[in-house]
Amino acid sequence: MNKYPYLNDRQKAHNASLALIVISALLGLLAIFTKNRIAYCAGAVVAVVFYAFAMHYLEYHNVQGQSIKRYILAFHCFAIHALLLVFASFAGPAGTLSYQILHGLADALLMAALLTTARIYRKDLSLPLIVALVIATFLLALLNINTVLAIVLAVAGAVAAFLSFRESIPAALFGCITAVAALVPFFTGTTPEIHHWLHILAWVLAMFAAYRTYAIVEREEDAASVSRTNLNVNEDVKEEAPTRTVFPTAFEPDDSWFDKEYQGKSYEELLDAPLSAFKGVSERMADDMKDAFNIKTIRGLADSKYFRWAKEITDEADHK
Repeated sequence: MNKYPYLNDRQKAHNASLALIVISALLGLLAIFTKNRIAYCAGAVVAVVFYAFAMHYLEYHNVQGQSIKRYILAFHCFAIHALLLVFASFAGPAGTLSYQILHGLADALLMAALLTTARIYRKDLSLPLIVALVIATFLLALLNINTVLAIVLAVAGAVAAFLSFRESIPAALFGCITAVAALVPFFTGTTPEIHHWLHILAWVLAMFAAYRTYAIVEREEDAASVSRTNLNVNEDVKEEAPTRTVFPTAFEPDDSWFDKEYQGKSYEELLDAPLSAFKGVSERMADDMKDAFNIKTIRGLADSKYFRWAKEITDEADHK
């Protein structure tokens, strides 16, 4: 029995997630209008609950194991950032050690959230570089070097927006709003009310961008379901016509299996082709296979011990 029954039903999970986003946004607005610290903290806590729910949803529905690990990492960064905002709201006045440390950690986690968001869409973004920038952000905030800190956060927001705008408008808007929010105090010399408005807006956009990732694992789940159905159909056909030829000729592969770039190539030429050579397999899906199983080429797919194990399990099950 599943410990989280809401995760079984997509519609219920979507409704619950949207409700958490709306509640967090309303509490944030209440905090702005009333300057109520409790409302602000409550909104951040609801955001943490949402990210915990989102992580469980993606892990439950995901069908490719590690393919969503970058999303999970980004969600962790956002959740911890929200918690730090709660703690920072109870810190001492500006200039005190507790204030500097907590706000430094919050800014560092915001940088981590921006860069892990960027890394979702640019997978070769170096993880050591991200760690170095996060540490630098914390030190800049701790040492109160606010001008450089604002510029660094603004650049990170712009980079996240640029890399994500083609695939996730909410993620791109989150990056843009964060960049603007970082620069407002830089130009005004103070922290005006609009700065807080922008932070709440970025907060909500980040949650909505996370919500939009549900569609990714759902597409994978649906594709896997279709694939299983097609396999069953193909097995039935195989039983009815055991003499069916697998290849169209003895000398060349079937071009209908491959994208146009790889059509007409020999078996030998296709051995070291990437998995994205197969029709219907995108570069992102090929990268996910590389992340999950360290499979990079068609040869690697054929030689993979995981697929040999799966084939043996299937064959044994079919004979029982």
